[in-house]
Formats: sequence, structure tokens, C-alpha cells
Amino acid sequence: MHWPQFSDKAFYVSLLALSTAVAVSALGGCHKNPSTTANNGIDPALLAKAQANDPAAEFQVGLHYEQGQGVPQDYKQAAVWYGKAADQGNAQAESSLGSLYDNGQGVAQDRSQAAVWYLKAADQGDARAQYRLGVLYQTKGVPGHQAQVVDLYTKAANQGLADAQFNLGLLYNTGQGVPQDYYQASIWYQKAAYQGDATAQFNLGLLYDKGLGVRQDSAKAALWYRKAADQGNVRAQWSLGALCYNGDGVPQDYREAYFWMDLASLGNLTGLSNSLDLAKDRDKAASHLSKEMQLQIQERARKWFENNPVKAQ
Repeated sequence: MHWPQFSDKAFYVSLLALSTAVAVSALGGCHKNPSTTANNGIDPALLAKAQANDPAAEFQVGLHYEQGQGVPQDYKQAAVWYGKAADQGNAQAESSLGSLYDNGQGVAQDRSQAAVWYLKAADQGDARAQYRLGVLYQTKGVPGHQAQVVDLYTKAANQGLADAQFNLGLLYNTGQGVPQDYYQASIWYQKAAYQGDATAQFNLGLLYDKGLGVRQDSAKAALWYRKAADQGNVRAQWSLGALCYNGDGVPQDYREAYFWMDLASLGNLTGLSNSLDLAKDRDKAASHLSKEMQLQIQERARKWFENNPVKAQ
């Protein structure tokens, strides 16, 4: 059987060493003039506090607009209210304003400005900002040093942020910015996996499958593959099918092997390496089954696929 490689989940991270001295709001002062329209879905007491320049209330009003809670979703108004709170040092608002700049929502996309606001919030210990800043530095073209990426991920991961835990695990897995250390990778993958991160579950299963950083244990590999597979992770579905085919860590079961492999094929094998060889593996499993049984399993896989989302590969 052929095996998929570790998944990087598009590697969420980025970092930066921009000076906070340049953190002049790019909103051009418009955050001083919030809209007076359609606020009736927001609690009047909260709105009154926000209009009296209470930063916590300003952030909450911005959140209402960003998420469309009680008011029509309006990223521009979210940016206005976040900007008012951020100018007063509210870390949540700084992080959220950075996200708007990062994604070009309600403001012109400007990742340098995003980094400025993320850095302000990160310096106050905001885990989400630390993680997002790491992503900017690493993957989105904002200059930063790899050591800063590791530091930011570590800070956010130690606060329990699953995305940061996964990314930190991947850094140790691949030896980016730190010496390659599969044991450390397994620790951080496990923390994210216990929080339900499907890609971390798959990568942790792969470590157990290959005996990297942990004692080789096909049963544990199957356990983590199954958790990820149940969430729609295609690589985990295929890998679980391979274990079922070979009887590694689970009873040998060609029907289950074919089910998981067929399900993975429905999910999109184009992201998997050696897709032609993987297709051959699926056909090997099918060769042990009657045509009628194959059709029954294909229908089962189709129904599963229609009712469950495909997760990150």
C-alpha cells in the first residue's frame, strides 16, 4: 500500500518585526464617526457605552457588525468600531482590526497594517493575534524571521490555541526554525488533536504509523486516523483504508478498506501524492469483493460523502 504524506493544512502562520511606532491608523480617522443607522439590534446599554468611548463596548459593537449579530453584516462599520477601541489599546479590537486588514474586509487589504495591529495585540498576550502574526510572517509575504514565528506560535500554543499548536507541531515535524524533532511534533499535534483538529489527528496518526518520535503503534495510528476520517479528512480516510486492507492495528476487513478508499476518492485525491498508485490500491481492495458488494459500498460512501463535509487535506 502507498501512503500519503504529512499535511501542512496550508500552514497557518506569519510574523513581523515592524515598529509599533508606525501603527498610525490607516482608517483615516473615519473610526471617529460611526454610523448612526440600523443599530436597533444592539443592546441600547451596550451602544450607549460604546458611544461614550468605552473600549470594551466599542469592540463588542464592532463584533456585532462583523458577525451580523442583530444588525446587517457590515465590515466597514466593524472596522470603525474596532478602530475606536484599538486606538485605546483594546487587544481584542487590535487583533480583530488586524484581521480585517489581513483579509481586506471593510478596508483595503494591507498586510503591513495587519501586522502592526496584530503586533500590538500580541504584545498584550492575545493568543489569536500571536497566531495570526505568525501566519503573516511565514506565509503571506510580510517580512519576518523564522525564530519570531516559532516564538509567536509557542506563545499562542501555550495558551491552548489549537491552530497554533498544530503549526508548532508542523515546524518541529519539518525542522523549520527549530531542529527537526518528531517527539516534540507529536506533543503539539496531540494537543491540537484532542481539541478536534482533523489535520493534527491525521499527522499524529502518521507519526504512530511510521514510528516517528513515538513507538510505532498501528492501533493508535488507526484510532487517530479514524477520528480525522470521521471529520472528512481525505488523507486519513485513505490511510485508514490501508490499515484495514493490511490488518494493521485493526482486523483485516476488505469491505471497510474499500469503503474508506472509495470515500477518499470521492473527496478528491488530486491533493494526494502518487494518486495513480493509490487508485491501484483501491482496486486491490475491490478485487476481494463481489461486484454487488462493491456497489453497496459505493452507495454507502456516496451517502456519507453527501452528508459530511470534506476537511483540510
